[in-house]
Amino acid sequence: MDDQLPRLEALAGEQLSSVIFVADYVQFDFNGPGLTAISDPIVVRGETRVRFPDPGSRDALCSLIQQYVKSASAIESERIEVTFDSGDRLLVPLDRASYTGPEAATFSDPKAQGLLVW
Repeated sequence: MDDQLPRLEALAGEQLSSVIFVADYVQFDFNGPGLTAISDPIVVRGETRVRFPDPGSRDALCSLIQQYVKSASAIESERIEVTFDSGDRLLVPLDRASYTGPEAATFSDPKAQGLLVW
């Protein structure tokens, strides 16, 4: 059955089509597959790190729109990391201190069944 679960690695080659700010979390749509960051996401561009909801973070997150994913992975109890072709990275912290509720993030893909929850 695990073969039917969504795989974060499937984001490779996908384009980020939208960033949606909803109350206390952020959603990222990759033309179908979706990543929801309940822990505050971080954009890393070179030496610069910007964490949502700090000043400039919305612009930094929106600057990822239309970029293509080079790779995506989850390091359990550390972070989800999405690297774009530009070298920019989107991080979603998975360490216990970053949780604001029972979950830090979710991932769904309409091509697979189920939902990944961290």
